[in-house]
Amino acid sequence: MSRAKSKQNLEVCGDCGALDATWASVNKGILLCTQCCSIHRSLGRHISQVKSLLKGSWHPNQLNMVYALNNNGANNIWEHALFENGSKLMKKKPAPKDSINIKQEYIKMKHVQCAFAFRESYEDGLLSVENELGKQLHASVRTANLETSFRLLALGADPNYFHDVIIIYFHSHITLRSWRGSWYIEFFFVWDNK
Repeated sequence: MSRAKSKQNLEVCGDCGALDATWASVNKGILLCTQCCSIHRSLGRHISQVKSLLKGSWHPNQLNMVYALNNNGANNIWEHALFENGSKLMKKKPAPKDSINIKQEYIKMKHVQCAFAFRESYEDGLLSVENELGKQLHASVRTANLETSFRLLALGADPNYFHDVIIIYFHSHITLRSWRGSWYIEFFFVWDNK
């Protein structure tokens, strides 16, 4: 995607609001300014995978995904508690001119501790929450709604969730046979819904 085409997208840093977002955190779905990008790099790739919008080599689908997530409010997932009325967190988003130490403290709270992300509370406990999120993710990935799947992953859904209700076991056997000079394929299929 050319730089000229991407200008229509909201190129604002998701962490400090700077207008010169020239980097992206691919797995967080947000754009970043250079200073916030350097903080993300220090967190490690297991927390944030950053890539330059100007110099990086992007597959068009990946770049479109990042812009789609950014433009559809992926940052609101990570900052949910900041906008909630009556929030007990007395934290404010840093401004572009704030010191790197203030930005670093905020970014660690936001992306390492997930302190501002929405976490649903269920009476049945954590296992119930994980199962419910896993079921929702299992259903969501079968649709074209990227934002919903991303939100569920951010909430803690297990991407490897095993949904035992829908699994269908089957056994098959393929054989190549010759009959009267012609080749044909035999395919045996046995369905077992356990």
